[in-house]
This record gives sequence, structure tokens and C-alpha cells, in this order.
Amino acid sequence: KEKEHELLTIEKQAMEKSNVEQADMIGKASETILRLNEENANLKRVQESTIGESISTIRQLEEEMAQLKESKEKTENALQKAISEHESANKAQAAILEEEATKKAAQEKTVSQLRDSMKELELILENSLQAEKKKVKTLKEKNKALEQKVQQESDMATMLREVSNATQDSMQQQIDDLQAQLNEGLNKLTVLSESSNRTIDEQKKNVASLTTNLNDITAVKTRLEIRLQFCLDEMKILSKKHKEEKTELERTINHLQSEMVTLKAERERGNEALKRAKELEAQVNDRELMLRQAQMQKKDLLDAISHLREVTSFDKCESMSFGV
Repeated sequence: KEKEHELLTIEKQAMEKSNVEQADMIGKASETILRLNEENANLKRVQESTIGESISTIRQLEEEMAQLKESKEKTENALQKAISEHESANKAQAAILEEEATKKAAQEKTVSQLRDSMKELELILENSLQAEKKKVKTLKEKNKALEQKVQQESDMATMLREVSNATQDSMQQQIDDLQAQLNEGLNKLTVLSESSNRTIDEQKKNVASLTTNLNDITAVKTRLEIRLQFCLDEMKILSKKHKEEKTELERTINHLQSEMVTLKAERERGNEALKRAKELEAQVNDRELMLRQAQMQKKDLLDAISHLREVTSFDKCESMSFGV
């Protein structure tokens, strides 16, 4: 009996010790379960918040991508339009420049022809003037020769008058003849002088006409030079306008290029945000995996606790039956 009592005491102590250990294990398991539940709740909240942030981030990124796409399309359309306008302006400017070059070539050709014509007219006038000068010089020489002849005739008449004073009777007929010759010579000299004067008047008229023609040509040349200067000024204005339009187009292209760079930077930021969202999604997936693992551990612990409870119940039954 004493031994049975000792065995019962030992068994009772062992059962109490086992119960205490089981209670400790159950307490620890309960704490672990509570901690796991709390971690699970925290993970769930973090997961929900992370999923909400990820969804909002993804929506925001989708909106930003849509805006970027729309802005990119607008920019590409604007760039295409600007390029088309630039090409049209270049074509129009090329046509204008070609037309102006054609006009300038025609004007230069006309001016060159006029200059050649003026040179020819000047050469003709110069030749005419030289010929007239030669004619006038020849007429002056003839007049001088006639004057010398008249002087000779006058000297001869004087000599004959002196001779006639000595021999007036015998030389009267000769004097009359010489006087007739002298009158005839004077008449010829008068006719030649009148002809020379008429020729000089005609040459003066010709010179005046040539001078008028030269003045007309000079006026035409002046008008053509004024018109040429006006065309050159117009070409300078058109060239300046073309440069301004080209500068404006270059400024627009630079602005569009800067906008393209900005859009590329925004797209890169969107890609980075999308990458960050993917990383957050990966973290969420990792946390979900951890949560599933924790749930599996919780299930294993619950199974272990159930097993311990079953074992404890079996031990109690055995001890009771053994005690009985």
C-alpha cells in the first residue's frame, strides 16, 4: 500500500508537472497565437494599406501615363505641324528667292544691256563729236585759207591800185577784171562762210540732239538704278523677314525639343514610379507569403495544441485507470 501510495504520489506529481508543463506550453502557444494574430492583423493592415497605396499609385501612374501619352501626342502633332509649316515656309521662301533671283538676273541683264547700249551710244557720240570736230577744223582751215587768199587778193588789189596810180589809163581794164575776180572771190567766200555756218549750226543741232538723247539715256539709267535699288531693298527686307521666320521656327523647334526632353524626363519618372509600384507589389506579395506561412505555422501550432490536449486527456485517463 505504501508503495502504491508512493507510486500514486509520484504519478500525481508527474501528472501535475505534466499539467504545469502543458499549461506553460498552452500559455506559450496562446501567446504565440496572439502574437501571430496581432502580427497577422498588422500584416493585413499593412497589406491593405500597401495594396490601397499601390492601387492609388497605379491609378495615379495610369493617369500620368495617359496624360503623358496625350501630351506626347499633342507635342508630336504640334511638332509635325511646325515641321510642315517650316517646310512650307522654306518652300515658299525658296520659291520667292528663286523668283527674286530670276528678277535680279533679268534686271542685271537689262542693266548690263543698257550699260552696253550706253557705252555704244557714248562711243557713237564720241566718234560723231570727233568727226564734227574734224569737219569744223577742216572748215576753219578752209576759212583760214580763204582769208589768206582774200588777203592775198587784197594785197594784190593794193599793189594794182599803186600800179594804177602810175599807169591808170593802161591798167584800168585789168583793174576792173581784177575787181570782178575779187568780187567773185568775195562772193565765193561769203557762200563758203554761209555754208560753213549752216554746217556748224547743223552740227550744233546734232550735238544738242545727241546731248538730249544722252540725257534721256542717263534719266533711264537713273530710273533703272532706282528701281534696282528698290528691288535690292525689297530683297533685303524679304531676307530679313526670312531670317526672322527662320529664327522663330528654330525657337519653336527648340521649345518643342525642350518639351520633348521634359516629357522624356516625366516618362522616366513615371517608369520609376511604376517600378517602385512593382517593388511595393513584390513586397506585398512577400508579406502575403509571410502571412500564409504564419497562418500555416498557426495551424501547425493549433494542431500541436490539439494533439497535446488529446495526449493530456489520454494520460489523465490512463492515470485514472492505473490509479483505479
